[in-house]
Amino acid sequence: MPTHMRDIREIEATASRTFTRRYLTAFGIAALIGLVIGAIWVIAGILHFHPLW
Repeated sequence: MPTHMRDIREIEATASRTFTRRYLTAFGIAALIGLVIGAIWVIAGILHFHPLW
């Protein structure tokens, strides 16, 4: 019986699935925003030193 109670405590102590899903979604959105900003930064730098016209 003690192992069952320990399992319940461990499950309750961990993050819920909803929190994990929201955390991963927020992390993914932040990563995409960072990649877009980085791509714009690189394109602006290339155009600054090597104009296409």
